[in-house]
Amino acid sequence: MGIRGSVAVTVGKGTQWALRTFTKGGTSLPGKLAAKIDPSVLAHLANGYEVVIITGTNGKTLTTSLAFHVLRGEQEQTGQSLLQASQADSYRLL
Repeated sequence: MGIRGSVAVTVGKGTQWALRTFTKGGTSLPGKLAAKIDPSVLAHLANGYEVVIITGTNGKTLTTSLAFHVLRGEQEQTGQSLLQASQADSYRLL
């Protein structure tokens, strides 16, 4: 990751900290700012990880939960991050 990517991650983390500290948090602002600074920031952060993206109209929460539990049985370190459809236009997905 270059300087631009590092700045994007730092700004995103700093914004997230400020929002959690001074407000109730719960916003897509950190990701939006990071993506403005470096549009490929998600590609840099996801490098070296296997990624599963679940999309659709109905049943995403259940499908995500089932996939998480199945993958957790296979992998020691499995994480789950939910990105709402309203936020998806703010990010360039891999």
